[in-house]
Amino acid sequence: MCDVLIIGAGPTGLTIACELVKRGINVRIIDQAIQPSIYSKALGIHSKTLEVFEKMDLIEQFLKHGE
Repeated sequence: MCDVLIIGAGPTGLTIACELVKRGINVRIIDQAIQPSIYSKALGIHSKTLEVFEKMDLIEQFLKHGE
């Protein structure tokens, strides 16, 4: 049984799933694709995304690897 059903396993769906699991919420992710894509769906990071990453305590990791 899940508490939250997430439709779509792209960057947004997977990010929200991780945040919910960190808070003890059971999630189920469904996606129409049969297998993971071999292509990137997130080639760039916008400033608003960096603000969100900062709130998630992830910004240092992204800035470190983005140099």
